[in-house]
Formats: sequence, C-alpha cells, structure tokens
Amino acid sequence: LTTTLAVVPEADGIFLDLRAASDQADVNKLLALLPSAVKRPLAPYALKGEADVVVRYSGTIGGELPPTLALQLAVRDGRMKEQYSGATFTHIQGWADLTLAASGALSELTIKEFRARSGSGNVSGGIQLRGGKNAHVKGSMNVRMDLAELLHFIRLDSLEQAQGQLAADLHVAGKLPRLHDLTAKDFKDLETSGSLTLHNAALKLKGLNASITGMDAELALDGNDARVRSLSADLQGERISLQGTLHQLVPYLLLDDQRLSIEANGSAARLDLARWLDRTST
Repeated sequence: LTTTLAVVPEADGIFLDLRAASDQADVNKLLALLPSAVKRPLAPYALKGEADVVVRYSGTIGGELPPTLALQLAVRDGRMKEQYSGATFTHIQGWADLTLAASGALSELTIKEFRARSGSGNVSGGIQLRGGKNAHVKGSMNVRMDLAELLHFIRLDSLEQAQGQLAADLHVAGKLPRLHDLTAKDFKDLETSGSLTLHNAALKLKGLNASITGMDAELALDGNDARVRSLSADLQGERISLQGTLHQLVPYLLLDDQRLSIEANGSAARLDLARWLDRTST
C-alpha cells in the first residue's frame, strides 16, 4: 500500500485524513481488514482475485463530522464460491464504490459494469444504493444460467426444489426505510420491473405437497407482483396452461414466513378430479 496521512488540530477536534492505494491487492486479504458490516454478508463465500484499491479514512475526531471510510475497488478475474453448495462464479470483474459511516453502517454503495460467469451461464448488472433511514435503491441485473445454481449461490431457500434454465432482465428502483430487518410492508415503495422466463423447469414451493415439472413460463415483474403472460407445466401428472398474477412474489422470495397469493385462469385437456380433491383434502 502507498499511504499518506494528515493530522491537523482544529477547533472542534483533530482532523484526520488517511489515504492508501494499491495495485493488484489480494481481495480476500483486503476484505479481512474491513469492518464487520462489510465482511458479515460475505462470510458464507470463499473469495479469490486481485483488485486495484483506493481507501480514504477522513473526518474530525471528536467533532461534528466524525471520520468515514470510503473504498474504491476495481476487480479483475475474481472468483466467489458459496461454501455449502459449491456454486461458483468466476471471471468476476467490475467497479465498486463503498462508503461506511462512523458507526460502521453502510452509507453508500455503487457497483457498476459487473460481470461474472458460472458453470451454466453468466450474470451482469449494477446497483446504486444510498443508506440511512430512507435508503434509495436503483439497480438492474441480466441473468442467463441454471436456476438451481443461482438459487444455491444466493442462498435462497423459499423453494424446496428448483431446476431448469432461467433468463431474466430485472430492474429495481425506489426507497426502503432501512437496509436490515425488512418486512413485507417495507417493499411498498420499491418498484420492480422486467421479464423472466423459465425453460423445462421443475419447482416445489415450501408448504405445498404438489410439485411442478416440465414448466415453460414467461413472467413480467410489476412491483411486488409477477404477471404470468404464459405458463405450461405438468402438475400432479396433468398438463395445464395458466395465465394470471403471483401476488407478493418479491417479499415471498426474499423474506421468511410470507404467503404467496396466486390468481390465475387455467385450462387442461384432462383433469382427474378425484385425484385433485384427494390431494386438496390432505
């Protein structure tokens, strides 16, 4: 690290300005030096790679503007592995700007030109986030990969079973009251949009006995809901087609103990009514 340090006595305290920069720094060793607020979300992952880094810690000790930590990273050819499932992204690259308040809480985060590969596809996107009591969020993501691999990597357990190919172009913008301990009501000012398609997918939702197989679907996100433009799948051995809305899909996927409400019109060439009623009664 190349460092500079300025310490200046002022009327309300001591002004401190510490700056450091490095080329090709080891990402894993670098993150180990950062506050727990940054390290905690990354604990389930093994990290490798190099980054150019610029760090600035500046502010007045004992004054009205206490020191804050600003970090800029340019990552090249990184690698990130979810340690339980083994799901891995390689060839990670992008830019990240991060600012932490004196308390260690996240103040601002910008990720841009992010790209990565997995064993089954790739993902790209970016996000802008300003923290505090009223956090502002704006981001986008493009995904082309195996559904199960993605869900394992992000540690999403709302689905008991998932397989198939996923293609998604997603956008999010709006406000959150905070960045932790979120509830379903906190998503009311968050706007999501974009499209999502599944090919030859199999899903089993938690709390439902039935599983869905052979699914081909096209969905459009609209706020917390998802409109089903077209969906065909095998459900309990019967081929069905559906159109409708998955209400509160976003909170259901992101939070525990949420209910998913489905409003849909369906059709099928043949249904075994006795089988459906028997399944419903159990």
